[in-house]
Amino acid sequence: MFLIGLIILGSTIVFVACYPENKKQDYPYEFPNKIVEKQFALWYEKQDKNKITEYQNYVEKYVKRVPSIFELTYNQTNNLKNCEKYQFNIPPKEYWKNIIGTLQMVEKLQENGLFEQYRIISSYHPDLESACFSHSPISPHMHNQSIDIQVLDENHQPYMNKTLIMNKMCLFWRKEGRELRMGLGIYDQDIFHIDTLGHRTWGTGHSLQRSPCYTFK
Repeated sequence: MFLIGLIILGSTIVFVACYPENKKQDYPYEFPNKIVEKQFALWYEKQDKNKITEYQNYVEKYVKRVPSIFELTYNQTNNLKNCEKYQFNIPPKEYWKNIIGTLQMVEKLQENGLFEQYRIISSYHPDLESACFSHSPISPHMHNQSIDIQVLDENHQPYMNKTLIMNKMCLFWRKEGRELRMGLGIYDQDIFHIDTLGHRTWGTGHSLQRSPCYTFK
């Protein structure tokens, strides 16, 4: 469970985040920036902590690398006004099971050596203010069926040769994606949408023709 303390220094309130050790989390996690970290702390303070713990414990039963509650609830938004209030969401309990196959797919990709590490940059969001997200109007994110990840090297940094990583992902999708019902969206050479809703691919604008895998040789 993620814990938050408040320290009052003069007239300034400082949020102190405490991360209990999770035996399955053997990777360092960093927030994208201090602004997002503070926004998450403010959001978390208002949530039902029992529900948060229950959700993460549910996910833990099915995966080897347990995402932080930040990753399980975060959606990277664009810069439109007021979008920040939609960037953290806990899915309804009936949607919890939907994310498991996708998380297991990402673990399979990692175990097959397609990338060393990854971080989740988009998970569940409800059908609210869709303009805040770079997702399709019928995005599987709305039912907790998909995640977007940024793949990272062994030092948890973006890869220098992003084209090589993208080609490896496309090759895997070509060879094994149909059997695994793997959906692969490519929004940048190291940012991928992953789901298990069917063998398909797309690129920017959710277009098949813009997917590098469509023309991959």
